[in-house]
Amino acid sequence: MSAPGVGLTRQLLPIYLPSVLYGVGQGAIIPVLALSARALGASLGVAGLVVAMAGLGQIAGDLPAGQLAARYGERRAMLAATAVSVLALVACALAGSVLALGAAVFCLGLTGAVWGLARQAYLTEAVPVSMRARALSTLGGSHRIGMFAGPFLGAPAIDRWGIAAAYWVHVVAAGLACVALLALPEVDRRAPATAAGGGSTTLRAVVRAHLPACCARWAWVCCSSRRCAPRVRSWCRCGPSTWG
Repeated sequence: MSAPGVGLTRQLLPIYLPSVLYGVGQGAIIPVLALSARALGASLGVAGLVVAMAGLGQIAGDLPAGQLAARYGERRAMLAATAVSVLALVACALAGSVLALGAAVFCLGLTGAVWGLARQAYLTEAVPVSMRARALSTLGGSHRIGMFAGPFLGAPAIDRWGIAAAYWVHVVAAGLACVALLALPEVDRRAPATAAGGGSTTLRAVVRAHLPACCARWAWVCCSSRRCAPRVRSWCRCGPSTWG
């Protein structure tokens, strides 16, 4: 654990710079995912599905990301996720089919889940409790700054070299983030959390505990959507003057 007197300014570059750089890369590719799918012959619906694969990858990767960070450490987890994301980005840039592009975007979602969890877990371990709230809020802001700057940095590359250039911008940003991650020191591991019964909490136990509630919520959302669909269609037919 870091000494209580360590300040945010001293940790600014090694902690927040990787987050900014990775956010820049993500911001650069977000506008072109659907365009890439359309260029490969996808319909509008399929292009939307390709974009959604990133979110599905994040959902699927959240629990494994926690185990990966707990077993190997947050810093190593982020380095591994960066390496996998570079491979996925190269696959996106060279994809010859919509299926290959969707699979690569799904992998990007998986690596994004590892990044999102590991960076917060690392900061929780590295920063004193008295500064944790400010540190985590600054971390979220640094990533959003990168996401905001990404499209502006990707646009000139796209204008000069085409849509695939956005993925190479992300590759460069991820590589720089990896170099910045190498400056992060390892933190002392805390004692593993234990369940109420005294045993360690496993991935299977977490899924077993939360899966019924998640399924019930998804069922409620689906049922609500089916009930609301006729009303939405009637609003669209009647026009905005009848809304409300």
